Amino acid sequence: MKSLTFECAALVATLFLASNPVWAAAPGQASGSPLAESSLSCADLPGALSVAAQEAGVPIHVGRISTATSDLYVASAGAVVGLENVSALQYAQGVDVAFVYLDSPSSNIPVGYYRLRATAKAGDIQVGTYSGSVGFFDLAGQEVARVVATFETTSLTRPEGGPVPAARVLIGGKPPGAATLEDLIRGMVFRIWLPSGVIYIPAIVL
Repeated sequence: MKSLTFECAALVATLFLASNPVWAAAPGQASGSPLAESSLSCADLPGALSVAAQEAGVPIHVGRISTATSDLYVASAGAVVGLENVSALQYAQGVDVAFVYLDSPSSNIPVGYYRLRATAKAGDIQVGTYSGSVGFFDLAGQEVARVVATFETTSLTRPEGGPVPAARVLIGGKPPGAATLEDLIRGMVFRIWLPSGVIYIPAIVL
């Protein structure tokens, strides 16, 4: 029987030939997931992520959920509500940045839904580029993986004044430091955009 990842990748490939790259995905059955018994189609992924985030008690921007698929992975992600008002200095204590679904056999991260928590050493936080880490916490609250992340910070203070754009997560793109095609193939990243900068989170444990 074909996997959901394969079926969705095939669907996207067909749509790509007809027009442009299409962001679509479908989760497999995640261990411990409240949706583990559900049969989900590619179009169901944003709704499934929203339900899983609500049941996990993680508020996300449901209108800004991103999904992506390839023959190597299926992923969906939403930024945590309020992230846009966080100061970069708070990374020293750890900040919940996103809730995601990931099915990527090459990542060494089990299939499932995860809360992503970004951390950087206080002495490393600066305007500019620096390294930190991001923990992948499952629905039981257990950290099942930690990856090295790249932070590109443009401001150390939280936004002031009027309304600020909501944070969002983009999936894919060139990871920092990627130099070869192999780097790009292996380097699926969650890019967390917020007014004070970008966090690049590779979905792979090296």
